[in-house]
Amino acid sequence: MISQHPSFNESFPQSVTYPLNCVDYLPVNEIAWAIVDCNVKMKLHENGRLPSKAHEADACYDCYAAEDLHMLHNKRYTVSLGFSMAIPTGWQAKILPRSGLSLKGLIICNAPGTIDSGYLGIVKAIVMWNGATHFDVAIGTKLCQMEFQRVPTVAFTVVEELDSTERGSNGFGSTGL
Repeated sequence: MISQHPSFNESFPQSVTYPLNCVDYLPVNEIAWAIVDCNVKMKLHENGRLPSKAHEADACYDCYAAEDLHMLHNKRYTVSLGFSMAIPTGWQAKILPRSGLSLKGLIICNAPGTIDSGYLGIVKAIVMWNGATHFDVAIGTKLCQMEFQRVPTVAFTVVEELDSTERGSNGFGSTGL
């Protein structure tokens, strides 16, 4: 919730609380402040650094290797990202590949890797090198990226039959290759 921000003007009285889905009604200079609704507590470990954005409008935060690693072709490894975090309930983080390294042959094996709000251990990436020969990861290498997402509350209803759709039960490859 947004409440009593010091730069609200007369059109946004300080006595009013604005829910985050009302950012369309905020002055442009207030929007960046308004959407910070996921306060993640971070603990840095050896060689760890905070994830960071290259540009303010980026959707994801770059994560850095906290250890050196000599990767052989088609072998899987876990790499420490050098931090643990407390994600608020109702949120999750996803570990995703970076496009430039993916193009060269670095694969994030379980992408997207989900980090639940209840996990407090050191965050690691599961990686594999699929490029030519080998790949050396040095401490501080931008290895992957992390995106934060809300977790919806879902209810399941048991039914005898599902409503029909155009696709029906047609699965893998049913729309062509």
